[in-house]
Amino acid sequence: LPYGVCDEINDKIEPCSASIATGWAVGGDHLIEFPEQAGYPVGLNSSNKYFMVQIHYDNPQQISNRRDSTGIRYYLGNQLRQHDLGYLTFGTVSNLLGLAIPPKVE
Repeated sequence: LPYGVCDEINDKIEPCSASIATGWAVGGDHLIEFPEQAGYPVGLNSSNKYFMVQIHYDNPQQISNRRDSTGIRYYLGNQLRQHDLGYLTFGTVSNLLGLAIPPKVE
């Protein structure tokens, strides 16, 4: 894991319940379409009270006048689906309570 100025950042952040709903990265062909019988519960009696979207842009050559015409579409319904969906993440710090595996560890 990186060392430096941000080493104590987790000490200043209160852990909260967070889950990844979907993701995409450079090289990915398309976003995932969830099966009809599965959904991601949000609001009401769900532990997921909020929904946040993060978008990370990368323009290492600093090309000006670039426009983003991509999009993400989420649908909110009144009926829960038969199955809740989720992601299993490991070797990442995307969740403060998650597992981080440093490089070159056996």
